[in-house]
Amino acid sequence: MENFKERKLISVKELQRVKSIPLEVAENSHITIGPNEKMFSDALHYVSIKSFEDLQELSIIPQGLSKESILKAISEDDDESLTIAKKDYNFSKQSDCKCHDHVEHSLQTQYRNIRRKGNFQLAKLLTNHYGKQILWDDFEAIHAYKMTMNLLKNPRLGLNVVYFSLDDIIINTNSTLTVNSGTDLIKGRNLVIHTNGKMEIKSSYLFLKCKTAKAYSNKVEGRSTSILTSK
Repeated sequence: MENFKERKLISVKELQRVKSIPLEVAENSHITIGPNEKMFSDALHYVSIKSFEDLQELSIIPQGLSKESILKAISEDDDESLTIAKKDYNFSKQSDCKCHDHVEHSLQTQYRNIRRKGNFQLAKLLTNHYGKQILWDDFEAIHAYKMTMNLLKNPRLGLNVVYFSLDDIIINTNSTLTVNSGTDLIKGRNLVIHTNGKMEIKSSYLFLKCKTAKAYSNKVEGRSTSILTSK
């Protein structure tokens, strides 16, 4: 099998020129896409994100929000998460400990566990922008935080993402589309999941952007998936 990971990186600007490919899963069928899958590999691209503006171009961060407002919200969430972690922490323990089947975490571990989904101020910022409620542990906020922090950790090299450029995505009756792990973003036009159809997400984090999304049986299964619909 071809090693698709050997493909060259393209910029977000170059991504705007790639051709989108329609994806339809026939009735009673199963299709799997991902970084190591041959099917629909023509729609697969490895994209280099170099700037905050690239995050906005990909809609991970909304166009109308400034970098300063995002970073301020993230900083406030850092402080709030640390306050919560300290509140019930036993300061006599300096590291993770497991004894008698009881686990006690270090302050650092406790903070990281809270901070991973503790996007309180960032969620408020996104709520005000989108005009719909985004909760502190919703994946829209988690993705915005995760991608922004990954970029800040390595501003010179940026970060690389696995991106599928699709047209209409149609999952017919009694069929399944599986998105394998390692897929970061999918851009499509119209997503339609027919009765007893299913979209199974195996990626830890997947950002799916479509103009419209309609699931007749509401079958989008994934632990960390955000779906953005916008014109």
